[in-house]
Amino acid sequence: MSGARCRHAALVLLIVCVAGAVMFAQRGRNRRSSQLDVEVQGNTPYDGRFTFVRLKYNAGFGRWANRIGNGGIPWSHDYPDGEVHFSKILEELTLLRIRTDGSNILALDDPELFNYPIAYMAEPGLWGVTESEAVGFRNYLLKGGFAIFDDFRGQDWDNLQYQMKTSCRKRAGSSSTEPPGCSTRSSRFRNPRSWRSRTDSSRRPTGDSSSTTTRPSG
Repeated sequence: MSGARCRHAALVLLIVCVAGAVMFAQRGRNRRSSQLDVEVQGNTPYDGRFTFVRLKYNAGFGRWANRIGNGGIPWSHDYPDGEVHFSKILEELTLLRIRTDGSNILALDDPELFNYPIAYMAEPGLWGVTESEAVGFRNYLLKGGFAIFDDFRGQDWDNLQYQMKTSCRKRAGSSSTEPPGCSTRSSRFRNPRSWRSRTDSSRRPTGDSSSTTTRPSG
């Protein structure tokens, strides 16, 4: 995929993300999404098509068991409806070859992540990055990876900033804390009230509801 087409896809995906967040807020969190008209597939090998990549992480709590989708593990919020709808909209708005039957779910330190220019994470307020994930994710961003963070509010914003600082500072074989070559762009809806407490020291609480994109600076 060429650089121009990749940037175009990233821009369209960001627009769809913001529009989707507005529609989701209007319909309400408790309403079930419409039935999908495709048979959703799991991870598929890289074949050159634009593929929606959902980032997974260890939320640090056991109450969700291994359920994926609404009501399940936080990173799986809106699965699989979100990726299918996003992909179909991208297919209509661009000339890219789009996979429309689901997504690839990858960890931040999975080498497969480097095959895909754009990745998405839901509910990063519960994200706690490991050392291996920090190194892998930092390398992904520095090589041109584009990450979208979605669906968070209150104290979640501070946790996202803390985890990103941890990731961007981490270099394999180094404890350096020099400023990284990555930056965060945010589109936020202000909410001055924090809404939940944190007991896990790997997460740093306060903030708002937002969608955020992260990419290399410069």
